[in-house]
Amino acid sequence: MAKRIDNAIEPVPREPIPKPVPILTTKTEIRANLLVEYLKNNVQELSGAKFLSSKKIIHFLKYDINELYRVQERENVRQTKKEVLDKAAKLFHNNAFLSQKLHGRKNVRIIYRP
Repeated sequence: MAKRIDNAIEPVPREPIPKPVPILTTKTEIRANLLVEYLKNNVQELSGAKFLSSKKIIHFLKYDINELYRVQERENVRQTKKEVLDKAAKLFHNNAFLSQKLHGRKNVRIIYRP
């Protein structure tokens, strides 16, 4: 005789739903992910947030990132920085924000809030 599911007394164990991981397909998306991970893990928190200035972002893209994803000499580092920041803000819209400094023209920084 087959058991009916309606009469089952044992609770069905439920696994927690994993967070959706964005599928990174382009070099810009991978750079954005690496930038946010660097910001999350290697930058000290100040005033309840972690942030990188424009110069530090460029330094990261040129020297600190994995050699495969570094900005090359023939690439425009400012354009690459802009694209990476826009992609990071789009992929991690809950945690990563762009902020313009009070002084300077188009001097943008990225802020991470957990």
